[in-house]
Amino acid sequence: GKVIPSTHTSVRLSAVLENGDFVTGESKIGHSPCPIKEVRIEPSNVTAPEEAIQALKRADVILLGPGSLFTSIIPNLLVPGIVETIRESTAPVIYICNVMTQPGETDHFTALSHLAALIQYIGEDVIDIIVVNNGVPSDDLLARYLEEGAEPVLVEKDEIESLGVRVIEADLISVDDLVRHDSEKLSKLIRRLVGQVKNWRRG
Repeated sequence: GKVIPSTHTSVRLSAVLENGDFVTGESKIGHSPCPIKEVRIEPSNVTAPEEAIQALKRADVILLGPGSLFTSIIPNLLVPGIVETIRESTAPVIYICNVMTQPGETDHFTALSHLAALIQYIGEDVIDIIVVNNGVPSDDLLARYLEEGAEPVLVEKDEIESLGVRVIEADLISVDDLVRHDSEKLSKLIRRLVGQVKNWRRG
């Protein structure tokens, strides 16, 4: 694979919280004392490398995630040119939803909440598929995460599909001492999905 940044410009991430307060810096945003309403980058007039734009234009499938919603995924969508190129693409767009909520960033978020936050920045009728986990961690692991304020991301399949987004459910979690995506399970699922949708286009 090849890694291409969404911008070569150094930017700072800031967030507006539901109570109206501002928080600056990725680490602080990830531990916000109040739900996040909006994230921004400063400066906002940065440019996306042409290589990144062309990669999106050539893509057979565009994947979003998994990763921290407000501090890893959405910031890339704030770079001018990235979202516009994704919207113009006829390639299917697949969002891989996180397995667990993140304390201070996505407290009590469901799969629908994650999706709604993305739609706020990418627009409606752009994301075609959301991949969600239906595997169940052990009671011991769940108890440990609950103590830290994290919980499994619940899935409201009917509500999501009413938005025109197809829900793909699978057991995607690892069996070690952390509740996270199993890279082998996830990669196999993605390869299978790409095989199914690579000749399918939106529009």
